[in-house]
Amino acid sequence: MLREGSRRYFWWRSIAKPTYLALALIWIAFSNAATFRDNFLSKATQGHWQTLDLLPKWGWRGFLLGLFVIASVAMCEGTYRLYREERNGRLAAELKLKCIEDARPRLVPRYPNPVYVTFIPWRNRENGQVIFSTWVARVAVLNNPPTPYTTSAARNVVAFIGITHDGNLLEMDGRWADSDQPATRPHGLSRTDLLETGFNIGASHELDLIMKYEDGECFGLNNDNSNFPGQKNPAHKLRGSVFHVQVRLRGPMIDESFAFEVRSVPSGLEVTQPQ
Repeated sequence: MLREGSRRYFWWRSIAKPTYLALALIWIAFSNAATFRDNFLSKATQGHWQTLDLLPKWGWRGFLLGLFVIASVAMCEGTYRLYREERNGRLAAELKLKCIEDARPRLVPRYPNPVYVTFIPWRNRENGQVIFSTWVARVAVLNNPPTPYTTSAARNVVAFIGITHDGNLLEMDGRWADSDQPATRPHGLSRTDLLETGFNIGASHELDLIMKYEDGECFGLNNDNSNFPGQKNPAHKLRGSVFHVQVRLRGPMIDESFAFEVRSVPSGLEVTQPQ
């Protein structure tokens, strides 16, 4: 049995083609006919039938040389044929992979200024009065596939945020700014679905990252903050004034990451843009 990739398989694929097998068989038949004539037919019979005109009188070396030439040409042409088949297969696979890559969602920061700071008043749900205000650093994410295939829309995208502050690392789930406020959900009702969002082609959503209070305190911001008075989750408290932020987006055929810095300054928050 010939195993693909083995030496015998290569030889078989190179030489065992109908054209070259036929040539080899014809040449062998020609050689045998000449051998039969020279060894078994009398001179008179050879002259009567003019066999020397039909079959030139060559030595065994000539027939062997002819068979060698046929085999050599078959090997060279067969080797090229194998190379061409493998090359075409590789190019087809590369094209298929490129189509898959171009068809998947492509989540990127929404340039020119995807990271920005906004000043948000937090209001009482019952009377609408402002309770406190904070600066909030956000990043805008855009689905910008190179080719708008039907498969380019992103679904079930979740974000993971890592914030390095004063030598410590805060890891938390991301909160999509345009999702429902967790506080509007009845107590005991799951809020897990708020962690996911979808991106149509060309659509964008924003992630909440860091909030700074007017007293200077800074916290990582996500849905868990709503469980604490004033949105101040002790586990999300940030120390220092320079925060290195790493954002990772995950979903079907999606794994994108980018990083930037947020700085606490007297006037609020300053940000750098992802590179």
